[in-house]
Amino acid sequence: MKKKYTPILLAFVTLLMFNCKSSTSKTDSITYGYNENFKLSESEKEISSSHLIDLYETIWDYPEFNLPINKVISHDDYQIFIAAAIENNLEETIEQVLNTKEFNFINKEESEKFTKQLLYTHNGFYIYSVIYAEKVQDIPFVISWVSKNEELISKAYNNQKLDEKIN
Repeated sequence: MKKKYTPILLAFVTLLMFNCKSSTSKTDSITYGYNENFKLSESEKEISSSHLIDLYETIWDYPEFNLPINKVISHDDYQIFIAAAIENNLEETIEQVLNTKEFNFINKEESEKFTKQLLYTHNGFYIYSVIYAEKVQDIPFVISWVSKNEELISKAYNNQKLDEKIN
């Protein structure tokens, strides 16, 4: 009788392990745009908060920008905003960002993965942004890692942490 239940028990345990692994992997990344993925660290979570929307608007509230927020990722020490430039192409989006006189650029460069990678300050925040066009519809995305902690943002920028998070 013991042997009769062993395959059923083994199948049940295997199924349970698969389901646990599936549900865990779903929380490891979020999807935005047309199947773009952003890998979350253990302490990051996607949220919807009017306080963070207000923070986003203090950074990107300019008439020439149409960068609606797509996702907000929160951590105790920083926020990451994912926005789509729905009315402009990639070059126009980069030009608008680079010509925003309120941004105090520390560094502007291209990376292997993104068209533009930026480090700048604005309203007391340190910001590490990347700008690129997603693969399917060629929509420009601006992804900004924002914090008041200069060391944290500089380290993320210097180590190109967004390269690891976006695929």
